[in-house]
Amino acid sequence: MDFQIDQPNKIYIIGDRMVGKSNIIRFLQGKAFSQKIQSIMGISFSYLTLNNIKFTIKEMTDNNEFKFINYYKDEIEDILLLIVVFSIDNEKSFEYAKWLIQFTFDNITNNQMPILLCGNKCDLKKENVDENLIFELVNNIKDCKYVQISCKEGINMKHILKFIKKTEINDDMKEKTINQNLEGISVCRCNIF
Repeated sequence: MDFQIDQPNKIYIIGDRMVGKSNIIRFLQGKAFSQKIQSIMGISFSYLTLNNIKFTIKEMTDNNEFKFINYYKDEIEDILLLIVVFSIDNEKSFEYAKWLIQFTFDNITNNQMPILLCGNKCDLKKENVDENLIFELVNNIKDCKYVQISCKEGINMKHILKFIKKTEINDDMKEKTINQNLEGISVCRCNIF
């Protein structure tokens, strides 16, 4: 399948299975949380227009680790910003998030990429991931922010939108910062694989 789409401003949402990536997309679409979302197999494309600036949002799950690594490695230099999601009640998902961030920096040439690390499921009131490990990771990465969220309860979800809005993009060869108001948001979505 030759999938040719103009994708100038790429946002990747990556993380382990069942950590809330699809519900972050639903939030950006203005939709409510859903527990009935099927796990993404491969890559899901969403298109976001925010104040007349077009973004391609790619949600990835490693149902086939070899395909995932090769596809992601080929795309890595073109990513505008990276949102890495883990579940705060699952240490394995945090270890995977750390690995994804390390893999990203091992494979980009400029060693810079804005990263938002999202610890989802803060509404569960139980944390298995040591916060010191989280803050150690964030403090060792330039341009990395951390936020605890709850897709289910809507806690701190607007921080994701703020992170996107503050990211500088290259539009017609000049730097531009996204406007601070929320007018003109539209998202569409399709899946491949």
